[in-house]
Amino acid sequence: MTTKNILFLVLIGIISMSCMSDSEIRALYTNRSCSQKIVMNTEVSCVQSEPCQLTPCKKEKITLENDILEREIVFEKQTPVDCPYSKSLSKYIWEPAVYFDYNKHDLTSTAKKSLNNNIRILSKFSKSSCIAIRGFTDNRGNHTYNQLLANRRAVSTMKYLQNQGVDKNRIVISPVGETAPLLPNKTEANMAINRRVEMLLLDMSGQPVPFVILTKEMQTLINKDLDKLTFCSIWKSRVLWYPGIFFHVNHNRLKNQRELRKLESNIQILKTHPEFMISIREFSSSHGHADHTEQALERIQYVAASLHQNKIHNNRIQIVPPEETLVSQSHLTNEQTMPCVEMLLLNHLARPFSVIVTLDDSAVEKQ
Repeated sequence: MTTKNILFLVLIGIISMSCMSDSEIRALYTNRSCSQKIVMNTEVSCVQSEPCQLTPCKKEKITLENDILEREIVFEKQTPVDCPYSKSLSKYIWEPAVYFDYNKHDLTSTAKKSLNNNIRILSKFSKSSCIAIRGFTDNRGNHTYNQLLANRRAVSTMKYLQNQGVDKNRIVISPVGETAPLLPNKTEANMAINRRVEMLLLDMSGQPVPFVILTKEMQTLINKDLDKLTFCSIWKSRVLWYPGIFFHVNHNRLKNQRELRKLESNIQILKTHPEFMISIREFSSSHGHADHTEQALERIQYVAASLHQNKIHNNRIQIVPPEETLVSQSHLTNEQTMPCVEMLLLNHLARPFSVIVTLDDSAVEKQ
């Protein structure tokens, strides 16, 4: 039996499994022989037939000794930051995804409500933020049609933002299509999650903006009538996530020690929050290099290997095949030329969830 036939049978077997519970979702992530095979359409060229080898970069060792953690894991707090005291912290909530009806690209009322939250953020930080929009579909229909449908969904999202006053120069879009499902396309519920547009908040240099995870502690701050002392006391316990890790150009080595600390911080969060899952994907431009896909895979594997070395179980990790998400914009600086691996944080059902962003705390209105 050929390798292609084996792959096809494996995919058919996966698709036939049920996936209704948390444990079953995690079991499915664990049982795949290669994380790239999360792609369900066997005609898509990025499906790999050989198992992928996850090895860390030999030139730079990932370490997480306790003394490093104590000094560096909250390095972002070493710079004094004003507490964003507000009785309406909900105005700082960012929605990372909106969803679409089957074979539709029109925004639903729910999607518009989520986008309105993001528009408040983009308006509040109009001089320091951009947005990357990526469209996705389920696997019904052929690959070409799904690519076009994904583009229409991304454009619908972009046009809504523009109609609400977001400058088009602050928006970059990319149609991904069916090749990066968050869940296997086996049930209507799963396919509804895969029919989405993801939105990544960027600063003006093109870097993904860190955000505060909406933990149970942070939930107590939303729309609660708390005095400033209590509010700020809880705010100090915030958990910061770094959605983008930068690498050297043309190398699978981290850009600098700060990027290493960002990766270590994310790993520590995954260790202390076993309910979280993660999707790892490339977020950069090819810059005209023919070997971009190979280098992108090496960078993704570097991050995945670091997770495995720190005992983050494979059933919590999804690796998306390398994709080119252009972030180059004429009005941005050259920082975005640095290759970036995105770490999309997911809840226990493999879905993106709401977060809090405060790009420039000095610009936050005090109450």
